[in-house]
Amino acid sequence: MPWRAPAACATYAPSTHEFQLHLIKGKADTKNELALLRDAMKRAANKPLLPFKKLLDAWENGDPAAIAAVSVATMSPEEKKSYLDDRNQSWIPKIEKMLKEKRTFLITVGAAHLAGPNGVPNLLRQAGYKVDGPDVGGEAAVTKPSSKSQAVARIVK
Repeated sequence: MPWRAPAACATYAPSTHEFQLHLIKGKADTKNELALLRDAMKRAANKPLLPFKKLLDAWENGDPAAIAAVSVATMSPEEKKSYLDDRNQSWIPKIEKMLKEKRTFLITVGAAHLAGPNGVPNLLRQAGYKVDGPDVGGEAAVTKPSSKSQAVARIVK
């Protein structure tokens, strides 16, 4: 049975479904979108699961350097910029707004958004927040959690 947020828990997505689809569609228009979709499906079908297994292992081991390396290994610089860096940057004001509320939020993002100098934790550090948890890059020291349950960040201003 999938996990569901309790009724009293507010949920918020930093990116809309439409925005996610726009990222995936890229340069598609009504004339070429079917060909682009076919090409993307062929590439996805031929992609080995090894990178995902490496990413999962890195997450389970609390290894942010490996998360950063595996996450961008198959991305072009343009893809990394649009899928990770630009999105991370756009989320910071939204997260800061949430932090000003008198409530506790659970913010979930993909593992790739948490690692590296342009990851969400380091961007929050650059904005003056104290972020506890594993990370690599920037001024943050690399800390390895002793269990999966510690692979989360706590943010304080």
